[in-house]
Amino acid sequence: MKSTAAVLVSFGLLLADMCSCGKSQGSLQQEDNLSYDEAYGTLHLKSVVLQSGQLSRQTAHEIGADFVRTIDLSHFSELLILENGPELKLSTRGTVPAIESEASFDQTLEQLKSMTRGHTWVETPAARVIAFGGAALFSYRPGGRGNPRVSGVYEELLAGDHDPTLLQLQEGHSRLLKIAVKNGSQQSFLNVAAFYKVSEAISCSTCKQLAQNIRAITLGQDVEIQARRDVWFASLYFPLMFGFEPDNQSIRYTDLADRVVPPTVAQYYRTPQTDCRWNADAFSCKRFGVIERAP
Repeated sequence: MKSTAAVLVSFGLLLADMCSCGKSQGSLQQEDNLSYDEAYGTLHLKSVVLQSGQLSRQTAHEIGADFVRTIDLSHFSELLILENGPELKLSTRGTVPAIESEASFDQTLEQLKSMTRGHTWVETPAARVIAFGGAALFSYRPGGRGNPRVSGVYEELLAGDHDPTLLQLQEGHSRLLKIAVKNGSQQSFLNVAAFYKVSEAISCSTCKQLAQNIRAITLGQDVEIQARRDVWFASLYFPLMFGFEPDNQSIRYTDLADRVVPPTVAQYYRTPQTDCRWNADAFSCKRFGVIERAP
């Protein structure tokens, strides 16, 4: 098993980008292009990085199907299939906060624009397999701008008979978007963060239900949940650009030309969000909305 530091780099957190860690630009470029294959507790996280122009849906499907044949479907596994290039980190790197502060959405937008040369969409294709609970879901998105009238994402079950990311809640339904291993995790004590898109704002009791679900999936002792009605999270552990949710599923934000764009800072903070954390026997929860989070 690799060290915690090696695992965290492999998960795409790439902390050298946000601090004076003393690494050269050359070493950073090597990390950006790194393919990883890591096991952390029951979690299995892997990435495959192809050369520019090689990532077709057929190629991604073949790689994904091979991956599914090698994993235990009762445990959580994620495979990212990406193309090499300047936008590689958009699917792996989260929002880097200022020192001794939490990440904010204005930082998310600023960092997103800096990594896409000013625009706010991904030009290169990406694919993912997410598997647990006896099922595996394959998703593929070609590069380019999203259209709110069409899905923009091809999805297919590679194993099982249900979408493992979907869960019915008291307030509606939810979709698991991402599970990430947090800083400070040890082999004997796993800290995880999970991000959900929900159809309606959820209560703290429902957030605790989601935390229970993630504890069962990951065997994590410290579990953080964030849940919103869109796919934008100002967090170090959620990618700057999440590309595997269909563009025609609300809530989506559009510009005057009816193209999918990120929310404005005001739109982001007006969208209700529920955050909770379950650490051993201690549970805490916060619900945010227009009044509490509006800038």
